[in-house]
Amino acid sequence: MPQLLGRVYNSGRTPTIDRIDPHGYVIFDEAQVRSLLVELPQLAKVAHEESEQQMVRELQRLSTACLATPGLQLCFNGD
Repeated sequence: MPQLLGRVYNSGRTPTIDRIDPHGYVIFDEAQVRSLLVELPQLAKVAHEESEQQMVRELQRLSTACLATPGLQLCFNGD
């Protein structure tokens, strides 16, 4: 995941994705999850491997599920 995130990091197109720290911990609230969903197509464009494309699809699934239940947050826990 760090390599995939690095391909869009600081591009100016993905400010929400830029907040994900591959080595740290971050929580996205509902507004940030909505922004993440808008930015995921940019991440999908640079996903070269099938495993990376699968990660993007899974992020989309989790984000959509998160928004379907009020009060849920999306947490990213790095290594």
